[in-house]
Amino acid sequence: MIFGVARAIQRERKNIAPCQHLILDLQDVTHLDTTVLLAIENMVDEALELGKSVYLVPGRKNVEKRLQKLELQQKIGEENIFRDRLSALRHVEALTH
Repeated sequence: MIFGVARAIQRERKNIAPCQHLILDLQDVTHLDTTVLLAIENMVDEALELGKSVYLVPGRKNVEKRLQKLELQQKIGEENIFRDRLSALRHVEALTH
């Protein structure tokens, strides 16, 4: 199942190109293994290389700790980390108006 999740993330990477903003909402995620973490890291790196803004909703503390090992906070900026999806969506909406 975990490899399926990583593959699904990789498939969605092609949908980044037409977007200006990427919100990674991981609120409902209970566990991240290394394969999924690498897929997330690749997606974030690609979005940043394409000049996209990236926002993160890490959710659970154990997920947030795993993400910290990737140093995603440093890559996307602490100001782009939100406690819930609604806050991230409101932030992006404010930027686009």
